[in-house]
Order: sequence, then C-alpha cells, then structure tokens
Amino acid sequence: MKALIRGGTLVWESGEQTADLLLENGRWANADHHYGLAAECALKALLLQQGIPPNNGDMPSGRQYRPYRTHINHLWDSYQNFMQTRNDYPIPADNPFQDWDISQRYASKTDITEQAARSHAAAVGTLKNIIKQAIFDGVLL
Repeated sequence: MKALIRGGTLVWESGEQTADLLLENGRWANADHHYGLAAECALKALLLQQGIPPNNGDMPSGRQYRPYRTHINHLWDSYQNFMQTRNDYPIPADNPFQDWDISQRYASKTDITEQAARSHAAAVGTLKNIIKQAIFDGVLL
C-alpha cells in the first residue's frame, strides 16, 4: 500500500475520513479496519521520508526493510525502533494497535467493539498531529 501522496490527498487522510464516516454510522468493525490502515499509511509515509529508501513510493523489498513491510499492529513497534536514533516525530510508547489485525476484516461485525474503534480513532488523531507537523516542517509535501 502506497503511503505517500496520490492526487493531492494523503492516502492516510482518505482512510481516516472513511473510518470517521463509518464510525459515525455505527459500523465499528469497518471503521476499525480503516483506522488501522490509515495509521499504517501515516507511519510508512514518515518512514519513507526519514531514511527508508522508497521503491516507487512504497517500502523497499530488501530483507533489512521487512520490519516495515507489515501492518500497523507490528509496524508501530518497528517505527519506534527505527526512530530511536532520531528525535523527529515520536509516537506514544504503548502500541494502541496491538489488538488490531488485518485479518479482522473477515471477522463478524460484532467482534469489534465501539470502544476498540474509538481507541484506534484516537491513535489516528495523534498520528494526524504528527503528520501535520511533518508537513509544516517540509518533510511531507
């Protein structure tokens, strides 16, 4: 999944907007899935601008980049490890997506609670502020 800009809109922002609409309409499972993907895109966008060399706008496929070619439940921790040597764009230490999994898109809609979706929405809100700062700093365009 490409993490950078397409057609003037950040991919993560599009995912967040979709998730917000789903959340407002009580579609917790669908919203939660989109929040996870939005968070993943946000972190990958930052990684690609902070030292991970892009491969056509996506994560490179080399073995050393494998920790970054994963979904948000694992990517959160990989991002923190990568950023240990940098002070730019830190994220909270506790991984709010540790209970999220890409396979949940196949789960029953009753398996994902409103609380889980709202927790992930809050985490995306935190990432949104970090992304805004990166845009302001000229790191992301």
